[in-house]
Amino acid sequence: MKLSDFVIVIGRQCGSGGRELGHKLATRLGVKYYDRELLMKVAEEEGISPGFLAANDEKKPSLLKSMLSACLGVQSDPYPGEGFNGDELLQATSCVVRKIMEGEGCVIVGRAADYIGRDLPNMVSVFLHADLPVRVACVKKREGSGDPGGFVAEKIRKADSRRRDFYNYVTGRNWGETDNYHLSFDTGKISLDAVADLIELYLKHRAEALSAAEAAS
Repeated sequence: MKLSDFVIVIGRQCGSGGRELGHKLATRLGVKYYDRELLMKVAEEEGISPGFLAANDEKKPSLLKSMLSACLGVQSDPYPGEGFNGDELLQATSCVVRKIMEGEGCVIVGRAADYIGRDLPNMVSVFLHADLPVRVACVKKREGSGDPGGFVAEKIRKADSRRRDFYNYVTGRNWGETDNYHLSFDTGKISLDAVADLIELYLKHRAEALSAAEAAS
């Protein structure tokens, strides 16, 4: 099994380097990277406007609408001009994610892909985290923000809250809990290049284990 056959999915706290790591791994392995690109695929295949999809990316449907749907059989209203309700949008996205994962080795950031592809033997799930001050510094550098009033920290907390709500809603799991992932890294302690090195080493050992299991069967 080649390292480029693996599907690597990255969950991340805001500001922990998920996108940068994703690009590094995709370049090293010679595979495609999916983040916003994945949204465009969903839009193309499902007839949803890319702008609308981006605005609702990694957001769970309205809690009230979900409760009404579960308890009273009331359907979520379609999003204006789109004809999709919240759960249908999640289903469309999940179907595209699964199709990509089954079709090629790649790197996918977010979208609860670790859960969507949990039964695939070539899927490796990673979670990135770091202390808040480290992530604030990272976001400030990325956005060129001085931010004397703590706006970036609040922005990070809100982004993490949205991701947690989305992940927990879709999977029934707890976002960031170590049992959900094969590997977890504190990116405030080592560089992203070092993280990529360790993931590559893990992939090599995983490929050997899968090949041995296949030979023994």
